[in-house]
Amino acid sequence: GGFELDDRLVGLDLGERVADVDGVAFGDDTHGIAFGGALCGGQGATGCPGGVWRTDDGGATWTSFPGPASPAGGLDSNGAIDACGTYYMTDLYIGGSSIDWTTDHGQTWLTTPLSLASAPGDRQWIETGPGCGVLYTSWTNLVTGTWVAKSTDGGLTWPTQVQVSGATDIIGNLAVDKTSGDVYQAYAQGGYKLAVSHN
Repeated sequence: GGFELDDRLVGLDLGERVADVDGVAFGDDTHGIAFGGALCGGQGATGCPGGVWRTDDGGATWTSFPGPASPAGGLDSNGAIDACGTYYMTDLYIGGSSIDWTTDHGQTWLTTPLSLASAPGDRQWIETGPGCGVLYTSWTNLVTGTWVAKSTDGGLTWPTQVQVSGATDIIGNLAVDKTSGDVYQAYAQGGYKLAVSHN
């Protein structure tokens, strides 16, 4: 899969089943999950502690529940839900990044390090594609720039890894159209840009 540069930031219809807004993901109208400090504007000293939160009433109330046991230094949590209701979470930690998933609404978690061509050095994102177990992750390597990877086995392997920019100023959000599978990666490099993949 290749990426093309699109200098226009466009409005996107990312599908109807899953909504994911900056660390808060909904699998339907009532069931959602929030990762890290998304519910209070940050983590650690800048907000509330990280963790995992669940709602069963459309976001009216949130309950903290056990998240995955992350490696040392878990930061910048981000999550998404696939079409089969599997919750995925990624954490940045000293030495790399991990992917965690649960199929029972957070009662149990499995964790594995992300095997990436270029080690994450800053903010990583995760998003689901059409169907079950199709995942995308993006990250910035402080030397080589922004990368996007695709997994079709629920994050166990990442055979497709593409560098979408050189040394960047800022990595932006990752978005995937749940119908077409088109991938959108925002970043800043001498202005705001959008890398787009249609395959």
